[in-house]
Amino acid sequence: MTTVDLSGGRLGGSGGQVRRHFCPVCASRLYTAADSAGPVRMVQAGTLDDPEAVTPTVAIYVKDALSWDRIDTAVAQFENLPPAAPRV
Repeated sequence: MTTVDLSGGRLGGSGGQVRRHFCPVCASRLYTAADSAGPVRMVQAGTLDDPEAVTPTVAIYVKDALSWDRIDTAVAQFENLPPAAPRV
């Protein structure tokens, strides 16, 4: 799949580059890649054909969660970024 990085690369909380990848047709954000996360990609759940096929393993930036957002207590949670990129 070909995506477009419309973000231009920005500095993330780790100080490394963060790139947000978008659909070249509709401009929906598909996933985010960060230098600090290595091969891990943060996929936007709303872009999946079957969101139930994926199980979250980590919740990051939980300090920014909205009051109605319910985070699964079974996953590792971090106020910001974890000390090192989680290996899933």
